[in-house]
Amino acid sequence: MHAPIDKLLKKLHMNKFLKRNKLGVYKPTALRRLINLDHADILGYYNSVSRGILNYYSFVDNYSRFNSIVKYFLLHSCALTLALKYKLRHKSKVFKRFGGKLKDMNSNKDFFLSESFCRKNLFHINPSSVDLAISKKWNNKLSRSNIGKACVICGVFPAEMHHVRKVKDLKQKYRDGKMDFFTMQMASINRKQVPLCKNHHVSVHSNKLSEAEKIGFKEGVQNLGNKS
Repeated sequence: MHAPIDKLLKKLHMNKFLKRNKLGVYKPTALRRLINLDHADILGYYNSVSRGILNYYSFVDNYSRFNSIVKYFLLHSCALTLALKYKLRHKSKVFKRFGGKLKDMNSNKDFFLSESFCRKNLFHINPSSVDLAISKKWNNKLSRSNIGKACVICGVFPAEMHHVRKVKDLKQKYRDGKMDFFTMQMASINRKQVPLCKNHHVSVHSNKLSEAEKIGFKEGVQNLGNKS
């Protein structure tokens, strides 16, 4: 069984990872839609795409062909994206500054490169579609994890993570009259992850916070924003 490499390159081209010259040769290009994300978030996006492709085609006989797709096309597309972000102009300057895996020193995250591109004979059950891996957009800024922090309301440690829905979705619900003003305040905070103890986590989801707890929630999350 062989992965359709030509079709995969066309999909990467369609989703702006690659450009094509007059001779029909594919070359990596920057993903301009990502340049406002943090360095670590850009790496996270490319790693998600790379792993999605490698997992989907893990069993194919021409698995070694992915060496060039990941190590050249995707890695160099990522470098060009970072070149735009940091105004370095050339990807060679990006590799010189951040190393061969484009490491982000703040998060210690780097570009994922498989140790081997030999056929793995692995059959992943229900892997995510390769089309989904390539075409998904991360236009909204990713939030760093708050794991290891205490509940923003009562200070209990360790806390669970409460995931706030996208701000634009919450605002639309508020306009449609499908949520209260407190939830609208949550939207204005513009964070995706908030540490809460189990009791307060349940209370938030069931809309049973007291007025004092609501004030504590709002102030606690605003303090998180000031520290991030």
